Amino acid sequence: MSKKSVVVLGGGYAGLSSAIRLAQNERLTVHLVDQAPFFLNTIRLHKTIMLDLDALRVDHASLARKHGYEFHQSAIDLDRGLLRKWADDSSLPLESGERLDFDFLVLALGGRSIPIMRDETPGFVTLEHIKQRGARLVLEEMLSSGPNDADPARFVFVGAGATALQFVFELEPRIRAHNANAEIILVDIADQLLPGTPRPFHDYAVRMLKRSRIDYRPGTRFLGGDLSAVKLQQGDQPSYTLSAKGVFLFPGVHAHPFAIQTNVYGQLLLNEKTHENIYAAGDCARFDGPGTNAQTAQAAVRKGRRVATNIERAVEGKAPQRYTFKELGYFVSLGPWDGMGWLLVDFNVLTGVAAFAVKEAIELQFGLFLEGVDTYIEFL
Repeated sequence: MSKKSVVVLGGGYAGLSSAIRLAQNERLTVHLVDQAPFFLNTIRLHKTIMLDLDALRVDHASLARKHGYEFHQSAIDLDRGLLRKWADDSSLPLESGERLDFDFLVLALGGRSIPIMRDETPGFVTLEHIKQRGARLVLEEMLSSGPNDADPARFVFVGAGATALQFVFELEPRIRAHNANAEIILVDIADQLLPGTPRPFHDYAVRMLKRSRIDYRPGTRFLGGDLSAVKLQQGDQPSYTLSAKGVFLFPGVHAHPFAIQTNVYGQLLLNEKTHENIYAAGDCARFDGPGTNAQTAQAAVRKGRRVATNIERAVEGKAPQRYTFKELGYFVSLGPWDGMGWLLVDFNVLTGVAAFAVKEAIELQFGLFLEGVDTYIEFL
């Protein structure tokens, strides 16, 4: 019996979860396509204030050899017109001119930082900068450049989601070591830290911000500017400007290049048609049904695994399974040996060292999976 071909587009958490799982099936030939030569373990990116960025990178070619699929490094532009053409042709063109014919296609392109400024401003740091260079190098360059006559030196963090919180608590001690009198401001348009999480999260994080002398300004809109005049506005009050030695923009993540709608099985819905051989997973995918669409690594992995299961079931002539996964917990680190989160049920809130330890264990889980140790419980 000839093998069926699966092409997985995107080598992040969802794409790798699908490719590695599918490559174990002897009835399938699996191809993974990604524009980068390596996988970047972004849930540990805040650790690059201490770790080298290379410690979070895993070579795609090495992973392909280990797990038995083929890797193709190629940038792929995607829009809805191209998606329709790929579906009609059952073929994906690569930059090299090569074409990958497929029986099944998995779209796992992930997400990107929400753009809040039209142009890049010198001294303004985004998550994309840190992905490319690491937090330590970015901060060192910021501390050694920019305006030096501000008294005190001022650092502004925009956004108060998990990414912003993790970075502000990791960077704060390094900023203080350089300038004990530095002013650190955390601004966010929302009135609550981590909206959608239990209220104790907000209360605990606010206490830790105060303890670290970080000026938290809720309900505050970032209006742009540059290092000489960062413009902010709180509620309906008049806007005001602040000078800053550095600005970090962490406004959150959106689907890239656009949100891809699927049915409850992960199959593509396009132009009121269900494409049963094309699936989507990860931050770019919006699954119908009760399963979580949270833009987290946990949800991305579970979507990727459900898609892989349904492709295997399609090959076997079996009905697909619904995606019903609910998050098993949610944890945020708040600097060395501190954190907060909930486990199994959202009222089971952990804080401090206990939460930090659970967060560390979660961060290591996907690394074990890449090494061939599958610690994910399939029925959850």
